[in-house]
Amino acid sequence: MKTKLISCLLVLLMMFAFSTGAKADSYFGQVTITPGYPFVVNIVDNGSFLSFCLEMDEAIAGGNIYNAYLNNAAVAGGVGGGEPDPVDPLTVYLYTNFLSGASYNPLALQVAIWDIEEESPYALVTYQSYKPLADTYIADAITALANGWQPTIGVYALNLYTLDGALAQDFLSVPEPMTLLLLGLGLLGIGITRKRFAK
Repeated sequence: MKTKLISCLLVLLMMFAFSTGAKADSYFGQVTITPGYPFVVNIVDNGSFLSFCLEMDEAIAGGNIYNAYLNNAAVAGGVGGGEPDPVDPLTVYLYTNFLSGASYNPLALQVAIWDIEEESPYALVTYQSYKPLADTYIADAITALANGWQPTIGVYALNLYTLDGALAQDFLSVPEPMTLLLLGLGLLGIGITRKRFAK
């Protein structure tokens, strides 16, 4: 009985993490960026993860410290900026697959994301040789979503601002480290429960 109760609590924590783990404009922390494809987002004093940028006309400088906020959209999305641009489900599919170990060419994946997020006029001119491969990634994502693919983790825009408040860039991000920890605990609880019932 005690084990069941603990497992249920862990599952509830996991569900809570998904429901409240990342809200629009929730503070993520301070980060630095190591440029490249993929980019490395270094969370100050808290590890790092690989990411791709959502915008082409916003600049970042490697080594600078930025304030980062999780959001459901790029702040000034699309070519020329303007209205917030929600992260497209096709981008969510590709980034989730990348994090799961899919063997994408990183620069072609970046071009695919720019294309999906309507940055394609720049991407086509600058990275034209990667466009055919990027198109195959997009076609795969379209097929997966048409077949009912659903994300298993949240994927958000990570809005970066300079320390004086100017918008710097929008990157892709998964939920905060605490959310992932709670998810891990929840899955561990499910595993323990299943193992006990199997005996």
